[in-house]
Amino acid sequence: MKITSISIRNHSRISDCTLDVRNNLILVGANGSGKSSILRCIDLALGKTTQQLYYSIDNSDFEDEEQPFVVEVRLEELSEDELSFFPDDYDALDNSLTVRMEATLDKDDLTIRHTFQKAPARTI
Repeated sequence: MKITSISIRNHSRISDCTLDVRNNLILVGANGSGKSSILRCIDLALGKTTQQLYYSIDNSDFEDEEQPFVVEVRLEELSEDELSFFPDDYDALDNSLTVRMEATLDKDDLTIRHTFQKAPARTI
């Protein structure tokens, strides 16, 4: 499998960013420019269960606490073994899947939705 797109919205260090990934992703920038934040957001979407996310996300992750903090990662070229984890969620036509992590705050109550959805059709 490979990551083909990463979208981050309302993160404390990255307010709104979409990265299209071709064959490789190389993050270069000055200290404090958000390289580690991008990697952390990918880990939040792909590397944690919903339960683990409740221990990993807090108020300091939000740029604006009244808006949702969202990370979407589009995966393509999943192997048959990888697809078996998402039997109803992947798009069989283009062998893709979008993983979405959305965190919202209501006062200090954190709500997290971790979903897997068919990737939207690409516009050409």
